[in-house]
Amino acid sequence: MTQGHEVGPRTLPGSAERGGASVGPAPADRVGRDRARSVRVFAPTDRSRRRVLRWATRHAARTGGSLQVLVDPADPPPEPGPATTLVQLLARTAGDVVSRVLSPLRRSSACALARELAAAVAGARLLVVPQSLPQLPALVDMLTEPLVAVPDRPLPRPDACVVLALAPWTGPEVIGSAFETAARYGVDLRAVRAVEGLGDADAAERSCEDDLAVWRITRPEVGVDVEVVDREPLDALVHGSRDAQLVVAGRPARGRARDLLAPSPTADLLRLSACPVLVVPPPGPPRHAWSARPGWGSPH
Repeated sequence: MTQGHEVGPRTLPGSAERGGASVGPAPADRVGRDRARSVRVFAPTDRSRRRVLRWATRHAARTGGSLQVLVDPADPPPEPGPATTLVQLLARTAGDVVSRVLSPLRRSSACALARELAAAVAGARLLVVPQSLPQLPALVDMLTEPLVAVPDRPLPRPDACVVLALAPWTGPEVIGSAFETAARYGVDLRAVRAVEGLGDADAAERSCEDDLAVWRITRPEVGVDVEVVDREPLDALVHGSRDAQLVVAGRPARGRARDLLAPSPTADLLRLSACPVLVVPPPGPPRHAWSARPGWGSPH
């Protein structure tokens, strides 16, 4: 394990860097291509570590990615024994390349660790963390890559559906990620729209069908079920997570000032979901403003 090395967006211990080339997502660069396929995992030493590693391993194997583990040097190394052996055995199934990135992540504050993680996964396909991670809200704000929060529960059934949190303002990057994941998993997609009081339920269902039309054409192998429910959005998604293997949601566009007054359903969903939650950020830089930015995911 490298000591005293700061994790950043350009250099990572254990990366496939060659000849001083910088690490980045450039499609013509081999390192960039490898990084863009990588599923990166941060799992501190606690009881959730094995759950997170198992989920990430299964996801990488099913989607054809590589698996890379970010390690905080503040955590003690795992003791040799059955648990370590099990993780190693699982890692061998994780696609064509499985590597460990032993990267020191400083823990001076929640924001400092979130910044370290955001830099360490820049250009990667996905970051996987435990649902219990205290820095999760700050991390969601900072990331430009998708994030999955894994609860400390047994893995969901591999044939369970993927749930899409489909609001009228859900961005195409979120819908596309849900269809792509369902296609790679070989399962159905359930799109859930919560409409309090329902009103014209038929109109709401037609609106959902319109939102999904393009992806139904490009991913005809994915079976789609549209569910319009008379519930609070958070209640509907937490309920739907009980028989799903993944919930896909967008990152909210509201500013931090409004978050203080009325927290986003996505933030609570990350904490309460019974299955892993994939949060897909919109294109553009991380959210640092106290006011909402137009066009960023959900304004609510």
